[in-house]
Amino acid sequence: MEAMHDFSQGRVKLPPIPTVNQRSEDLLRNALLLVDAGEYRLARGILGEILRLNPNHVQAIRWMGWCFKQDKDLDNALKCYEQLNLRSVTDQDLFELGELYYDRQQFQKAKDVWLDALGQTHSESPRLFDLHRCLGNAYLHLGDTESAEENYNKALVIRSQSDALMVNFGTLYFQLNEFNKALHYYKRAVELNPFNERAWMGVAIVARQAHDLEWSRSALLRSLDSNASHTPALKLLGQWALEDCVWDLAIERIQGYCSENTTHVELLNLLTELLLARGSIFEAELENSRVLILDSSNADAQRLKREIIKKRG
Repeated sequence: MEAMHDFSQGRVKLPPIPTVNQRSEDLLRNALLLVDAGEYRLARGILGEILRLNPNHVQAIRWMGWCFKQDKDLDNALKCYEQLNLRSVTDQDLFELGELYYDRQQFQKAKDVWLDALGQTHSESPRLFDLHRCLGNAYLHLGDTESAEENYNKALVIRSQSDALMVNFGTLYFQLNEFNKALHYYKRAVELNPFNERAWMGVAIVARQAHDLEWSRSALLRSLDSNASHTPALKLLGQWALEDCVWDLAIERIQGYCSENTTHVELLNLLTELLLARGSIFEAELENSRVLILDSSNADAQRLKREIIKKRG
């Protein structure tokens, strides 16, 4: 009763109502705790509340994009980073926007954004290495091997012991048909990091080019031993198995992957083709039916179904 009396007499003051900015900052702190815990979907819910309060909240847009990126939702991540680019342009934001363009194979846009980022980056920036390396990758995809090599060399000056950069050099020289140089850099990458699956795959491709089938197969298996889910190596293993008529190992590896990744249509089709080539008609039909359930209009799956029907007579 005394407390009510004090309140009625104005002696008890209510806490001030938080401003929109204070409320937004409190919500942002909570969202970042969820980000740190890897709860990206829940973090996006709180970030959405901030953006309802203030649609121009730069940090909320930035972290929303980052959360979408971690959840592999590249379309929505790109929308966030493009909106961020209209409001606050930092070299880090431009770098991440370029990564999204690159992942979507929009190499010209990636190159342009990374060049903008480079213009904002000081000479001691920790991002300088990644910017030059990524620019080299973009130029390589655009067919400008001279600019690719120039940027790789600038990255090399900054960090000479990068296995990822050695792989980039290997790919550059392979595209230039300088196979001995390519092999040198792929092997250097493996020396720096024996578990670099892309480096082992590079060694395998060069060995295949030299018609050393045993070495190429061995190196490709080392790639998959480093990362059993490395889909480019799995696809290459399957393609070579079809060419060489040696199917069992490729079937085993791809089956192992597809048992854990049941919606990878391209690899399921490759597995079907391998089983069909080996004469395992029933197993091929089973895998083919899985693809058609996922995508009834898939042209490769329909072609393989016709082949299965023909084989069955």
